[in-house]
Amino acid sequence: EIYTLSLHDALPISIVENFRIMFDRIEKMMGRQLSSTEILKINEFVIDGGIPPETVFFTIEYCKQKGKDSFPYIGSVLKSWSDRGLVTVDHIREYLEENDRRHVQYRRVLKALGFNRNATEKEQELMDRWFDDYGYGMDKVLDAVAKTSGIASPNFNYVNKVLENWKKESEKRGIDDVNRQVNVSEGQLHEYYIYLQEKARKEAAERTERSEEHTSELQSPIVIS
Repeated sequence: EIYTLSLHDALPISIVENFRIMFDRIEKMMGRQLSSTEILKINEFVIDGGIPPETVFFTIEYCKQKGKDSFPYIGSVLKSWSDRGLVTVDHIREYLEENDRRHVQYRRVLKALGFNRNATEKEQELMDRWFDDYGYGMDKVLDAVAKTSGIASPNFNYVNKVLENWKKESEKRGIDDVNRQVNVSEGQLHEYYIYLQEKARKEAAERTERSEEHTSELQSPIVIS
């Protein structure tokens, strides 16, 4: 069989032979023959996208280990990594290690707050801000979480306010390292906690009011003239 390496042009036999070897290896990994559509898609990744065959092999193995070996899924993972600029296996390994490390951080913060669940997307964004934008280390974030021990309902907003206050205090004092000890008064923290409670009460009252209005509309008699 002659493997065409783009939608329009065939490459020299020597290069085609290298691709034949690549496709044979992929078929062994997949445990089946590749369709012509799949072959063309792989050609696009390797020729047009500049993705090395080793990265294709790595992606297939990675997806199989996750129990997802359908070609559309493998292709979507390969495209996602490529879109992030992750082309070599080394770059992808570094990305996966960093991603795993970050999820460990998410779980540690949630556990410290008393939550036995995964972080929501919004919570992940908030924690990414603490670690990446603010530059806090895990110990400092856990110190902020510890400040919630005296309140009835620990939450991310409270922790975020503590960290924001620490950062502002560091900037006021000309301290570059936000992980150094900076004191924020208990009064400031208590004031913010009262704010959160009041905000929650107002939102609950608004929801109740909307619900009562809706119920009233449903119960209103229909007048036929």
